[in-house]
Amino acid sequence: MAKILIGRKLNQAVDSVTAKQGDAGAAGWPVKDLNKLVPKEYDYVAITYVGSTDNISTATYKTGGAGGTTVATLTLTYDGNDRITSVTRT
Repeated sequence: MAKILIGRKLNQAVDSVTAKQGDAGAAGWPVKDLNKLVPKEYDYVAITYVGSTDNISTATYKTGGAGGTTVATLTLTYDGNDRITSVTRT
């Protein structure tokens, strides 16, 4: 599994990463995979955190951008050692 460090730019020579981006100004890439926690198309994800920690509390998936329709929300819970103990989709 790949590990991405936030705040670090990927480098193809070092990270062996390739991606093809659409035309400038084109619509975002909708994501859909029926075997995932969020099996509906979405084009925006809003993330909230637990208090002042770096732990994600919720991830809200939407279609239509930030003000669009919510298609799923994932709620994460943690143990005392910052390990995820459960993920609930609503």
